[in-house]
Amino acid sequence: MRIIVAGGRGFFGRTIVEMLRAEGLAPLAGSRGPGTDIAFNVEDSASLRAVLQPGDIVIDTVGPFQDRSTVLVEAAIEIGFDCVDLSDSIAYARKVWDLKPRIDAAGVRVLTACSAMSAISAALVRHSGITEPVRVTGFIAPASRHAANSATGASLLRSVGKPIEVLRDGRLITRTGWLERHTMALPPPIGRIDGHLFETVDSFLLPKVWPSLRTSEFFVDSRVPGLNAAFTLAGHVPAFL
Repeated sequence: MRIIVAGGRGFFGRTIVEMLRAEGLAPLAGSRGPGTDIAFNVEDSASLRAVLQPGDIVIDTVGPFQDRSTVLVEAAIEIGFDCVDLSDSIAYARKVWDLKPRIDAAGVRVLTACSAMSAISAALVRHSGITEPVRVTGFIAPASRHAANSATGASLLRSVGKPIEVLRDGRLITRTGWLERHTMALPPPIGRIDGHLFETVDSFLLPKVWPSLRTSEFFVDSRVPGLNAAFTLAGHVPAFL
């Protein structure tokens, strides 16, 4: 069995490789460029068929997933390897979900939207003991010195001033990202947080686990002086971006 981290030279991929190695495993860092353990392109079928094997486990960190096709998942079905991705995109999760009959028939495991945010929100609902949750509201206040990188920045800008899907009253509706605001007091050291509406894949996937869910929202506070206001301006004036 090989563990292959697609995007292994990026921020998230490199972190995952380091953590797996710290656990005594031997992951391979994959990328379409030179200088990696294994070279392939997640959007090229021929490239994937040339290097991936039955029984592999591929951890997919190649974002932004809003621009991704399902070529890698289809290769998993064809070749017979498992795939775990860090997607934060409803559009991508929907495309993977549409492949579920083929995934099940192939006997492979495809786990989508396994980013930290979605994994934590789902785990908290599970461990809350609430068997029929009605509402899940998430807030994030990133530690900027750790999270300030091109990958998280690109993901954030995908919601600012853009049409996003939010689960409200049991259905997905379209809103403009970042323009809706919600203030909440969190325990120290965070304190007051001015959250702005952000797209979360939870709005699409959590109701499939808990059909009772009526509302799923996610709010972000950049925690950078002036940046919330700049993003709000950009939301009203897209050309500002």
